[in-house]
Amino acid sequence: MSDRISYEERKELPDSVYGLPERREYPMPDAAHVRAAEAYFRYCPEELKTPFPNIC
Repeated sequence: MSDRISYEERKELPDSVYGLPERREYPMPDAAHVRAAEAYFRYCPEELKTPFPNIC
């Protein structure tokens, strides 16, 4: 998969590959997109961030 996802490819993705599945935003269909999402997570509005459980 290239670094750009076409509209048609995006429509075919399941909700589970989106960073915000309820809004179908931030698709992460492969490792490159996951790394990019990690890098840009800090810019996501606070009200949209899902709290992660503390892992000790």
